Amino acid sequence: MDLKCGTSYTIGIEAFDSAGNASARASVVVSTSACADASAPTAPSVLTQTTATQTSIGLSWSSSLDNVAVTGYMAYQDGTAVGSTASTNVWLVMATRKAFR
Repeated sequence: MDLKCGTSYTIGIEAFDSAGNASARASVVVSTSACADASAPTAPSVLTQTTATQTSIGLSWSSSLDNVAVTGYMAYQDGTAVGSTASTNVWLVMATRKAFR
């Protein structure tokens, strides 16, 4: 059988004897497991500064899309990762280089 990930199939089984007699066919619908996530999410869009203090910046952006699921966003300050969040709103505290919701 040539099976593909994330696909349903109807499988049938029959019994037979040495005389060539065959039983009625029993059938079941089965599925293979989901395909691996091989596609990167789209880039966040509409990145906007929402607020600011002397040592922090508030940001928001439009959600990314993915063929399976977006599970989080990594925040960067001057190219260095400073934290991650599952939210599309984040505060970057520059003095401590931490990102949080």
